[in-house]
Amino acid sequence: MFRAVPLFTFLRAPSRFGLVVVMVLALLSAIALRHLLARAGRWRALAAAVLALAVAAELNVLPFPWERAMPISQNYALLAKMPRAPVAEFPFYGERVAFPLHAQYMVFSTAHWMPLINGYSDLIYQQLPEKDPQRLQVDQIRKAGEGPHSETNGSTFHQQHG
Repeated sequence: MFRAVPLFTFLRAPSRFGLVVVMVLALLSAIALRHLLARAGRWRALAAAVLALAVAAELNVLPFPWERAMPISQNYALLAKMPRAPVAEFPFYGERVAFPLHAQYMVFSTAHWMPLINGYSDLIYQQLPEKDPQRLQVDQIRKAGEGPHSETNGSTFHQQHG
């Protein structure tokens, strides 16, 4: 449709019209369902149950695709026994497309509950104005240097401290 209808080429995101189409189809389906159930008479409850089962069967995915959680390194158990201090996880993913990879560090932090310096955030240092308080805080962290409770994702922490 994007190539066939000339006006669509002027739109920045023509796929957004898919939401409108789905909403209209849902509305028309609801109207048709109301009409069918009204004609069902005394079998209305049975017809509604059969339709609900048909919808559930349509949406069902078997076998259900469970994802395996990543194993949590023993380094985090060691970190949990240490005094509370900020933790920096490395490697630090700096590119915008790789920011969701910081989410794994947030999951791993549930093993120690230490405050994380990095994590999934929209704070982009390069885009902060010079006098922004957040930029100044990041500068202070950089000046302080890497502390004794820094965590690298892997076994280097255990090798160095353990």
